[in-house]
Amino acid sequence: MNLCEALSKGEKTLKPPAYYIEELNKYIEKKTKVFSELPKVDNDAITKSNQLMLDGLTLLVEVCNTLKKYIDSPAPYHIDLARQITKQANEFFSRGKDLLLSVKIDEKS
Repeated sequence: MNLCEALSKGEKTLKPPAYYIEELNKYIEKKTKVFSELPKVDNDAITKSNQLMLDGLTLLVEVCNTLKKYIDSPAPYHIDLARQITKQANEFFSRGKDLLLSVKIDEKS
């Protein structure tokens, strides 16, 4: 079972998440591509939201790199660093989502 399947079913994986770095990297690459290819719009909230999402993804790449580097001998410091970066990324995603939800869409009839 891969990591995405496990997460979607709420089940545990056989290995710690660090062992799924390649899968995580591919997922992040795919998401980064989606956000970087979004058309530019004349709306500050959408533009800021998009940038926050990209910044969050960049931080997650950093988490993957940290885990990859120390996967066989992680010190508590490295695990804590990965947690802090992940927390910051989640904050970016949350703020980005809030900004996006605040956008009023004018429907043309």
